[in-house]
This record gives sequence, C-alpha cells and structure tokens, in this order.
Amino acid sequence: MAKTFGLFLLYVCLLTVQITINMATAQQFGSTTNLCEKFLTDKNLIPLITETKDAATPCACAEYDMAQDAIFEKVGTCYEEWLLNDGVKQRCCYSENGKLLTGYSDNRFGIPGGIGFPMNEIHDSCCNNYSQSRCNAFYEITQKDDCQRHQDHLSAYSWGDPVIETVSNTAFSFNGHGEYVFLKSNNTLEIQARTDYLIANSTDSTIFTAFVFTTYPQRQSIHVIFNRTSMNLNLYDNKGNLKTNTSSTCNPRQPLMTEAYYVFCSNTTSALGFKITPQVKLSNINALVTIDKEFMNIKITYSKELANMTGLAGNVQDGFYVLPNGTKYSVNSSESLMFEYGEIWSLRNDPASSNFWYNLTGGDFNFYNNKSRPRFLENLLDKLEELFKDCNKSMISAFKNTCQNSWDNQTNKECMLTIARTCNTTLGKAIHEQVERQRYELQRKSNKPPTFMASMPNETTLIYKGNSSWIINLLDHVQDENRTGLRFEVAPNLDEIKIVGGVFNWTVGTALRRMNLSDNSIRFVVYDQFNMTDTHSVRIRYCGCEDPSDCEFQNDDDDNAECKCRNRFVEGLFCDHKRDPCSEYVCYKNDTCNKTY
Repeated sequence: MAKTFGLFLLYVCLLTVQITINMATAQQFGSTTNLCEKFLTDKNLIPLITETKDAATPCACAEYDMAQDAIFEKVGTCYEEWLLNDGVKQRCCYSENGKLLTGYSDNRFGIPGGIGFPMNEIHDSCCNNYSQSRCNAFYEITQKDDCQRHQDHLSAYSWGDPVIETVSNTAFSFNGHGEYVFLKSNNTLEIQARTDYLIANSTDSTIFTAFVFTTYPQRQSIHVIFNRTSMNLNLYDNKGNLKTNTSSTCNPRQPLMTEAYYVFCSNTTSALGFKITPQVKLSNINALVTIDKEFMNIKITYSKELANMTGLAGNVQDGFYVLPNGTKYSVNSSESLMFEYGEIWSLRNDPASSNFWYNLTGGDFNFYNNKSRPRFLENLLDKLEELFKDCNKSMISAFKNTCQNSWDNQTNKECMLTIARTCNTTLGKAIHEQVERQRYELQRKSNKPPTFMASMPNETTLIYKGNSSWIINLLDHVQDENRTGLRFEVAPNLDEIKIVGGVFNWTVGTALRRMNLSDNSIRFVVYDQFNMTDTHSVRIRYCGCEDPSDCEFQNDDDDNAECKCRNRFVEGLFCDHKRDPCSEYVCYKNDTCNKTY
C-alpha cells in the first residue's frame, strides 16, 4: 500500500503513539506554552511519531464504512482503534452527515497515551496562543493519515434458512444437518458450524445453531451457541465458562474477552450478538454472529482478499467450488449438487476434527450429526401449485405478497422456498425482512457520495434591481447514480432564496446589504439518500444600490460595489435615503413645492 505523506490538511485522523517516557505534569511543564515546547523539542518523541504514523489503520472516508470495522469503537462522533497497531492508534471523526471531518476545530480528538497529555491539550498549547510558527510545527510532526489509503472492507454473510456466502462472494442454499467446517485457513483459524432443523420433524429446512472458533497452533476456542428456548446467543470462553448472553446488559465499548480473541457485544436492533476478532494475522478478519427472530447468522469481514480458505464459505477457484480431493462443482450447480458439495465438509467424515464441546449443550457427536436429505425445491419456483403442494394452496397469493421485493416488485426466491419448506408465512416474512435489509446494506455499501461537477459556477455578480433573479437547475451540475434522491441546501439560507425540485432561485433583494458573507460566498450542499454530501462555494459580487446605475466596483477583486449617488437629492450607503429638495428651494411666487422628483 502506498505511503501517504504531505502536509497536515487538518484531517482528524490523529495518531497516538504508545511511547514510554516520563509522565509529564502541568507543574513540571509550567505554562501550556512550555507543554508545546516540550512536545516540539522532544528528540525521542518526534522520530517515533514520524516513523510509525503510516502503521496506523487509515480512516474511511464515510462513517458508514468506518462503523463496519470491528477494530474501532465509536466514541461520540469519532472512532478510535481498540488496540495499538505497531505502537500506533488511529482516531477518525465524522460530521453529522457521515463525512470525514477536515477541520481541526471539528475533530475533538484527544486519546490519552504514553506522552503524558492528550493530544488535544498539546494542540491547544501550540495553536491557541496565536503563535503561527508553533502551530505549523505541531502540524508538521502530526501529519495526516487520511482516507486516501483506506480500502473498503469485504464481507461474506451467511444467514437464514441457510444461504452460504463464500469469501469469494458467491452464494448457495444448503440445508444439510449436522456439524461442518464453515471456514478454515491453513494453520491459523477454523470456524465450525452446527445446523439443526428449523421445524421439528421436517428435514427440508435447517438453520445455524452454533459456531466454534479455534485458533492454531494454540487451539484456543470460543463458542457461540443459539439457545432456541430463550432466544439468546450464549458466549463461552476458552475454558467453557459462560461469559454472557444477548439478554444481558453489556457495554459495546468494553471487550468481553481478550485472550486469543477480542470479543465485543453488539446490541443494536439490527445486529444483536457478538463481534469476534481473532488475534491472528489474517487480513484483519472478524466475525459478527447475530440472531434475528428464529435465525442465527454470521457475517465474515476482512480488509483484503482472502486466499486459500476452505470449508462451506471458502474460496471459489476459477468459477468452481473445489473439494480437498480436487473435485470441482460449478458455481452454477443445482441445489442437489451443492448439497453433495456441502456434505463433504461434514465433520462426520472426521469426527476427531470436531472442536465442539458437547458438555456445553448436552448430547454427543452422534446426537448432533444425524444425516438427512432435504427436498430440493428450487426448480419448482415457476410451478407454485407443486411447490406448495404440502401447504394450503389457497394461500399462494398471500405467500407471493409476503415475498414481494420493495425495489422491483418481484417475488423473492429465498422467502418463497422457506414458506414451501415450512408452510409457515411468519418464517417466510422473517426471511424477507432480512433480504430487504441486505438489499439496503448492499446499496449503502456501494453508494458513492454525490459530487458537484465542473460546470457549477464558481462566481456570480448580483445587482439589486439590475438582475431580478439568479436561477440554476442544480441537478444539471451534480453527478450521482440516483439523481432522483438528491436534496439541496444553501448557506446562508435567505428568505430571498428558494430551492424547489432541485432548481435554485434567488430573487435578488436587499438581504446582503448589511450581511457579512463568509469569504464573500454562499455554500451549496447536496445530500443523497444516505446523507452523503458534497459542497460547492460560489463567490458573490454584490451591489445593493437603490439605483443600479450607481454601482461601482473598484476592480475585479472587489466583492461589494460602492454606491456613487449620482442624484444629489439621495444619500446613504446605498443611495436609498431621499432628501427633501423643498427644504433647499423656494418656489417662484411661493408656489407649492413638489417633493416628488
């Protein structure tokens, strides 16, 4: 990955270095100026910051992507790394619209570390005493590490009436029963999965009921087990102790475990479960294990392409699922062929390889590994009478309505198959709700922020009573994949300005006469459906004279015209106050003086 240096452009991705130095106190340093000087002249500290700053994990450009990274915790509007990465921690702060903040005044950073003071105190010492040279020196040392180095995280989500998504982003339906190698790397990490029947006495539909994570060569294992009676996930540590469950109150900012794994609770409504980060060097791999109504799900996230991964969710090679013996199954294989493929990963083929601790749940290996064969119904999706022959056929129309996608009005396959396997509309609805969420997440993940195009004007001249309005169709000057979902704001928001249907209309009046515009400009903001934004400033040259002929700009750099009152009976800054000529003249033969002129 290319190293990103350069000037510190005020991005709030500040690196806090774990350095062993004498703890400083305010008494030792005296004034805050001395604190800054101590920082700027520390011959041990500066080289360490300079040498290690690129080791920190880069910030994501958008808060949504930052929130997907399990190695960061959210603190206020910022995200901080849980752990040191080669002696460095990262901190990334975001605006209310989810963009990486670019101004120091917005960042609110301050991660305590071995340097004795939070970095915000050091900054204030250097930059709040009106010493530009000290402030510049501070920025030179703490150069930015912005989102230009960030790479989008990849993920594989296996869920529901199981749909297995591989780390190569292919997917297949699998209703095997028992325990399986779910994902395994060579001599580093193995995840095994257990499935059970969704409906008692029906072999057609299965769900995940447990996962065990094992790191090698230490063979440290943790279990996440679905208690279907209490509808909780139970978390067991390497000694088999119950650490917690999803019904317990937990602090998502505090790790539940730190031995071989960093485990955090996830207690949002859409992700109730545990974030598990194994302490292995494997593309920053982590897993989010959750429950959603009747279903247990697992999302594998990683920072770069994984290779040489085997198991149900392992790598696809050149369009084929490949078994250890070299047998290949096309990614377009039928449901029955993929069942054969999946069964090869069953622990029944090597019972000694099971990492499950059966004393945690009762039963033994044989109890959990009875083989069964489901019906394969995918080829009946266009034959609904036959697909639902074991259900109430009069409900077929209701089944279709339950499974109708919101984005294309098509009937969803996974929802229909779950209903066909279980004759249970509620379970089908739960599957479809997951489908809708996944669709939203996919759109959100692939979304790019809107951008103002080069055609957007950079400056304009507004003359009161000279040009009555300034009109721009903003949609013509913004690039985005979904232009219909865009909305706009402008600052300052004057009564004279209206934005309707993306069309900006400024009826030029006197609002700017006594208003000091920041940098003599107005700022346009565009938002997409996910609140991603872009901004564009337009320089305003304004004349508010009551008579446009009185406007006089000194030069091209002059933003506000001076009003030269050519009528000697008007005065004022904008030639807007009339003088009474009758106070200066006496009419011939004392005729009545006409004040209108």
